[in-house]
Amino acid sequence: MESMLEKLINAKYIFAKTMPKNPHWYTLRVTWHSEKVFDECVQFIRDNGAIEYYARKQYTCYYLYGYKYWTMGNPINKTKLINRAAKPMITHVSKSEIEKFMPIAKKEDICFANNTNYYGLLDSGELKGFGGLLIYSNKVVIKSLYVQKKYRGNGVFKELLKHLMGVASKDKTRYIEANCTDMSIREFKRLGFEKSKLYKNCVKMIHENL
Repeated sequence: MESMLEKLINAKYIFAKTMPKNPHWYTLRVTWHSEKVFDECVQFIRDNGAIEYYARKQYTCYYLYGYKYWTMGNPINKTKLINRAAKPMITHVSKSEIEKFMPIAKKEDICFANNTNYYGLLDSGELKGFGGLLIYSNKVVIKSLYVQKKYRGNGVFKELLKHLMGVASKDKTRYIEANCTDMSIREFKRLGFEKSKLYKNCVKMIHENL
């Protein structure tokens, strides 16, 4: 006997071909054997999911086994479908994968350097943002953090920064350093960074790697 969540995972999903720039799938209420179980899944997503924003609209998304699930917010008995998309992931990306974003990022005072190891947040095959690490003998430098404008305000920057901090903290160097713009200072402070030096277009922040 399948559990409610197993029914959600194994339901029949259709690719949303009218939205190729936002790849996702959906399952229709009318294809479920039990409308009661469909309603229970909708309720579960709304009760246990997290708030996210897309195109300035608020949705409650629930993550399960590499996918996120959400509905359109109608009353449960009026909800006709449940959406599903591949869960965003952060992975190594090459310099060639971010080059098209560099001119725009540089206009926002974001700097790039040779020998940087880049990581990107990929969601349904699209690179929403990226950041890099420079490894030295006595420190690790977080740099080149950039999020596409249409994805800002959705937590992409926070997820990238947390990932970079996690990788940098594994290194045995004494300090983690970052050059921040005015927009990003608050997020670095939340992770324990302190101001070290003020430059014309950025602020150097330092975090002791205990």
